[in-house]
Amino acid sequence: MLLSTITSLWCGFLNSKLIKVNNIRYDFEYSGAAGPIRPSHVTFSSYGGPITSTDDYYILNKKVVVQETTTALLVIKLIQNENEYQYRLPLKHYIPDFFRISIANHMSQSGQDWITNFSYVNTGTYNSQWMVVDYTKFPSNDKLLMVLEQAPGKIIVKDMTPVLLKEKYWASYNIPSFPETREKLGYEEIVTRYKGSFFIIILN
Repeated sequence: MLLSTITSLWCGFLNSKLIKVNNIRYDFEYSGAAGPIRPSHVTFSSYGGPITSTDDYYILNKKVVVQETTTALLVIKLIQNENEYQYRLPLKHYIPDFFRISIANHMSQSGQDWITNFSYVNTGTYNSQWMVVDYTKFPSNDKLLMVLEQAPGKIIVKDMTPVLLKEKYWASYNIPSFPETREKLGYEEIVTRYKGSFFIIILN
């Protein structure tokens, strides 16, 4: 099974990509949902300066690969309605996304563990479609490809392995796939309003 990513072309070709490695050995004992935390080794594409990927393409030493494409919040009124708490972003209890990603990468022992750790705090910002491939699931293929979509106030996770096995590939176009996420982010309203096929995943 092969994975690839093409991203950040809008930044220009002067921003040369780098491959970085974070190798962390813990000096304490900790047990997570999937068992004891083992030393983590994360390889990722990045650029000069950032301590995280920014491309969000990570290869974990737990035989897990994580990547995403970013989606947009198309209907601004969702976050302007102060009567709807789930769309407000209070100052307390939120962790910046690059921290959430790094914590999930280093603390998770499996693909499902990564999903659990990442979903713990939903900032409502940097909404994305995350694809988590757990190579330890060969040959059973149970939860081989897990897809997580984040929107303000909601995280949807589905096992898309059956689709992968049927279609022989999974593609992500910065467009949410799940109806619940599409509704929350305003994609369905935009499609209805402008009759735009660009915002429909199956037409891309």
